[in-house]
Amino acid sequence: MTLQRSAVPSIYALTDRGASGRSHDAMVRELVAGGIRWIQLREKALDDAAFCAQVDKVLMELPAEVCILINDRADLAIGVMADGVHLGEEDLPPEAARALPGGADLIIGYSTHSIDEALLAASNRAVDYLAIGPIFLSSTKNVRSPLGIEAVRRLRDRTEKPIVAIGGIDRTNVRSVIEAGADGCAVVAALYRGGRIVENAQTLIDAAGEVR
Repeated sequence: MTLQRSAVPSIYALTDRGASGRSHDAMVRELVAGGIRWIQLREKALDDAAFCAQVDKVLMELPAEVCILINDRADLAIGVMADGVHLGEEDLPPEAARALPGGADLIIGYSTHSIDEALLAASNRAVDYLAIGPIFLSSTKNVRSPLGIEAVRRLRDRTEKPIVAIGGIDRTNVRSVIEAGADGCAVVAALYRGGRIVENAQTLIDAAGEVR
């Protein structure tokens, strides 16, 4: 599929049961109430059956305009009829995910951590959007040095594929990342601070300059 840049919202939420203290379906309800329209479900602890049960609950209550992507697992994304999957270098390659039965209709995102990695992913026809980061220091993943906003600018100059920036993005810097050329900003920690998911989501969307 061909994903248009305009289809990617400025705030792209990633679920975190540990940070939020909520189940995926509870998180999604609050994120949607706060105006979020793209949500990636991330899960490292539940077994497949338990995770699929939570995803089913999410999808049963989901407004039609909200897009759900599954982290890492193309097979689960297809099995639960999610909108897409987000992959990394240790996951099924994007072209293999695309070739799976049902994979043709998935939105496929891919994580990169440098300009060179991002440009290589951009040349892959199976990849719909590029995630690059960390842009800033992140409270959830500090294993890599921040790339800075300049990485977004450089990447924007060299690809027309949608760009999703990730890493340390909050209300104080999200607008600068969008202005540098990112189509969306993937956010974790800033959404769940203080347990005020609806308020945090609204604040981030407003700070990014997107009209809900």
